[in-house]
Amino acid sequence: MAALDANALILEYANVEVGDDSGSLVDLGSFRDVRIETRSQRVTIPSDNRGDILDRARQQLVMSGTWLEPGDVNKLENLFKGLVTKSSTAGSAVSGATQAVASGSWNYENLIFIENQNNDLSEITINSVSAGSDGSLTEGTDYFKVKDPATGKWGIIIYDSVTLTTESQALTINYDYTPAASLNLAGGSSGQTATPRYIKLTAPSEDSSTTERIVIMESAIVESEMLWEFVNVEEAGKVGEMPITAATRKGTAWSITDEINAS
Repeated sequence: MAALDANALILEYANVEVGDDSGSLVDLGSFRDVRIETRSQRVTIPSDNRGDILDRARQQLVMSGTWLEPGDVNKLENLFKGLVTKSSTAGSAVSGATQAVASGSWNYENLIFIENQNNDLSEITINSVSAGSDGSLTEGTDYFKVKDPATGKWGIIIYDSVTLTTESQALTINYDYTPAASLNLAGGSSGQTATPRYIKLTAPSEDSSTTERIVIMESAIVESEMLWEFVNVEEAGKVGEMPITAATRKGTAWSITDEINAS
């Protein structure tokens, strides 16, 4: 028997992104069994002679699911921000690293990420940028060094200039950097406070990847514990899994946008 309202069926998967705000979201990767639900909180104050003199309710939005890629220190620090601290140990400096950017793989005013970053994501030292047919480019005129606010990584943006005559040429970037020998995650100090997270769930339609259901939790706190499984994938038949539950804070907004069932 066919569904009465096929558009209302939820057949999608959900991508989970987390950040400080809408401009700094990072995709956490693979998830299973993502769901959202509301948690009703009621306050009722009765009286003996006037009935209930105060009757209020608030619906808190709760997201839960199983995170299947929980071993990334950067993503763990993002999700549990405020409760843990990330640091890095510097490795040996590398001078004169070369990055080739093929013709057709870049465009004017689009960010080109530097392949290797400094261990602490400090500013990259760029020695030179040259184009295949136009030669050496000048920083501040032909290209600008910029930091991506979402990831903290550095790159360059190429501009249409007198020197650079066309996008149809390869680029060569020469730079210095100091890689990380290790990433470190620490916690357990007293007085730690969880930093509210901006969480976005995006569920594309089965029929069109541009038609989506979108859930926004503008200020949420992760309620679940950090779980880091050490798993022999071949013997266990699974990867490491971390159950995640996050709930919106009191008085903060949440929204569900449905482009699939829009009529």
